[in-house]
Amino acid sequence: MLIRRTSGLVSIWYVVFSPSIPSPIWQRLIPGKWKHVYAFGHCEPAGTWIFIDPEFRGTKVSAVPDHEAEKYIRIAALEGAVIRIKSRELVSPRIRMMGCCTMTIRHLVGLPGAAPWDAIPDRLFKHCLAGGGEIVYGALPSGSR
Repeated sequence: MLIRRTSGLVSIWYVVFSPSIPSPIWQRLIPGKWKHVYAFGHCEPAGTWIFIDPEFRGTKVSAVPDHEAEKYIRIAALEGAVIRIKSRELVSPRIRMMGCCTMTIRHLVGLPGAAPWDAIPDRLFKHCLAGGGEIVYGALPSGSR
């Protein structure tokens, strides 16, 4: 059975910015307020929320039914800041040179950026806002606009 690629795409992503990360070393090394990012979005045809969390030990992908999603969304809202952004296709193919949370989410939502400084979560925060995203939970980090 073939599945059409457009049959259950997530068109709106919620990008979660967290001020902490489990590793004390990376907590100090990553510049700025935000240290980790992950995303979730709703797949309406499936009645499911998709959570994508690129961690150091691998990427966690979870499918959560609509009736169970509220508690996970509440946890995300308490974690830091959440930006709602429309998914877009990249204009040209992008090669990801780094496999970190920021670059994975940047690619997921369709924001360009392959330079090493684009891997900084604070920079992704600014690019999400510049790309039409809006803060739905949390506040701007100091010096962000």
